[in-house]
Amino acid sequence: MNFHKKALLIGAITMLLILGIFLWMVVLNKGVLKISAQPKGTYSVTITGGQTKIPIQKNCDLDPCSISLPIGNYNISLKKDGYLEEQASALIQRGKASDLSINFIYIPHVQELDSLASLDFSENSDPDNKLFQFKIDATYNKQQLIYTEPSSQKQVVWAYFDRPLQNPLVFPNPQYTEALVIDRAEEDEIIYLIDGVNFRRSYLGTIKELKSVLWDKINSDNNQILLETGANQNTFWLLDIKTSQITKWPIVTDFQKIIWDKDKTLIFATKQDLPKINGDQKQTSLDALETLLSGQFNDFSTQFFIGQYTPKDGTYRVLYQAPSSLEINYENTSLKYSEIENRLFFTDGVKFYEVTTQGY
Repeated sequence: MNFHKKALLIGAITMLLILGIFLWMVVLNKGVLKISAQPKGTYSVTITGGQTKIPIQKNCDLDPCSISLPIGNYNISLKKDGYLEEQASALIQRGKASDLSINFIYIPHVQELDSLASLDFSENSDPDNKLFQFKIDATYNKQQLIYTEPSSQKQVVWAYFDRPLQNPLVFPNPQYTEALVIDRAEEDEIIYLIDGVNFRRSYLGTIKELKSVLWDKINSDNNQILLETGANQNTFWLLDIKTSQITKWPIVTDFQKIIWDKDKTLIFATKQDLPKINGDQKQTSLDALETLLSGQFNDFSTQFFIGQYTPKDGTYRVLYQAPSSLEINYENTSLKYSEIENRLFFTDGVKFYEVTTQGY
């Protein structure tokens, strides 16, 4: 083989190697990022990291949105008009699809209403504990908890107690199927859960100075109950009636400023500095939360915050930052939620506002 042919052969091999490297680096050494987002609609994606020299930007209007990327770890920023910006990460592997699910959070806004007179919030009234009474059964010489059905006036014995309870309190759920019964014989008051359907009694632990109970009026399957304690300064606790776990809830507010919504989250108003803990709090201890929330918010342009707490994963977020320009009386402020209309309101009895959030 002469020199010329050898040169051509070497050149061809070199070109094949270059082509192979090109195919490997550019074509074959890639994976696909598949993004599914709710709610559906157009959003923008910015991708950094991995083998990118400059950010990759793409507008997505398909579901899922597929983006071909070289292998590597990437940081992803997603933006949708009217929603909070979302951050995520993804590992792209050669020849594989990496799935990413995003739920955009709607940015709440507030509008003033003429009044709430046309809206019926009677479904938010507290359950009537006067439908319950304690009597001594003469036959068995045991104390009875008796429930009187309002329409028929039929009386049903929900539970028996071998030792009579002292100054007991009854906090029924809105469906009148369960009730917390508090025995105040000792400083550490005993909590019982009474099942009015299967007529069972469970011991849930003890607590001091219980004065209010907030059952979820919307979701009958919510195992979480909010408790308020304290004779002088209120303290809140979340009680899981399935596990008997009682956890302190470090929010400073009033009972009328807290409600459950249809998603089993607590909506509340407070003067605490909620932006300090806004976001994922799964790794934040109770002590750290209390330190962050200690004191009152001293930004005079802000009067109070309306926040949302999700017991399921321990996260907080700010729904609304009420400016001082509203001139609303915080002390008289209460929250109202209509699950029928999926609407959230707050008022001081003079001015009325609706907070529009995703899902309401």
